Amino acid sequence: MKAFMHNTSLHGVKYLIDSSISVAEKVVWCLAIMLAVAATTYCCFKLHMRYQRNLLSTVFETTGFRVSDIPFAAVTLCNNNRINYNKTDSLLRKFLPNADKNQSEIFIKFLHVLQNLEYGSFDEFDVIEQDNVTFMDNFNLSEIYKFMMFDCEDFFVSCQWMRKKVKCCDIFSIQINEYGICWSFNSLSSLGTGYVNKSANFPWHVSKEGPKSALEVSLNTNPETSVNRLKITNSHPGVIVMIQHPSEWPKNARFIAVGTSTGLVIKPTVYTTSDDVQFLKPIERQCNYPVSSAHLNKFCHCSVAFFFPSFDYPECNLDYIKPVTMNEYFDDTEEGIICDCLPECSRIVYTSEATPIFDEKSIKSNLVLLDTSTMEVKR
Repeated sequence: MKAFMHNTSLHGVKYLIDSSISVAEKVVWCLAIMLAVAATTYCCFKLHMRYQRNLLSTVFETTGFRVSDIPFAAVTLCNNNRINYNKTDSLLRKFLPNADKNQSEIFIKFLHVLQNLEYGSFDEFDVIEQDNVTFMDNFNLSEIYKFMMFDCEDFFVSCQWMRKKVKCCDIFSIQINEYGICWSFNSLSSLGTGYVNKSANFPWHVSKEGPKSALEVSLNTNPETSVNRLKITNSHPGVIVMIQHPSEWPKNARFIAVGTSTGLVIKPTVYTTSDDVQFLKPIERQCNYPVSSAHLNKFCHCSVAFFFPSFDYPECNLDYIKPVTMNEYFDDTEEGIICDCLPECSRIVYTSEATPIFDEKSIKSNLVLLDTSTMEVKR
């Protein structure tokens, strides 16, 4: 040990056994060495933590990746006029055949709640908070919602896929998300069962980039049917559009007003990882869908089927859901449900840019024209 301390290159160690210096000097050297060791250990720890936080470095391999090699994005469309009030008489005959005038008016106010209802906006039920709604306590909200929603033929006017005219109702399927029951192109019907149509066309791919290279749709928002008998109307007719990977739950919505011709440019980015990071175990991206439903079940003890596909939770009715309006959790101005999930190591992220142009023809006919196209793929 003495030989090591005499010959080591570690500065100051040899003075600890040098008989020619005083004890006080040895103590000073000992403290200096201990301080140096502590500082070195701290710096190593900080570098290790920084490395752990930045395990992956992202570089662009190419911006010329062929667009035909990846699936086209899923396009989900929701009519902001969720309720077709032309069906009111049929609905009353089915659910309230013996209703008096007061019950009918309360029921129509309830339909207006469904008109504006989104996941988390349960304060919409405030409009019927003071009303006696016990006669509706056992109503199935999802059944009413599905009955009153616009049919596929009412919502879609025309569709083209890669400049070829197609039947809209053949390529769009029902998609349940936080805006209710919508229509989705190229999306999995559920994460468990996959595509409704299992033909070789799914998921759809495009062959080239540029305008009119993908999906083009003309939509009728039917604003004239959004006025109910109490003259309560939806002041924001238009379409909610969501672009996502075919296997993802629709989110990140944008609103497109009625009377516009909108070009929607989709920019895919392909992320791949090297073999060096295979030891990482990221949580699957699909986690945000059950997390949201679990939050609703936690605070309401039920789930709304037109927001989420069925789980082992009871179906919400008015008796369950009215107390939610008193829950401060859903009145918070900040987002209450955040899925803190790691993305998949290999994934495709679709971002989009919209360019709306007000079109006189579309304004007169209450149409929304949407042209989706794909730009170059980054990898």
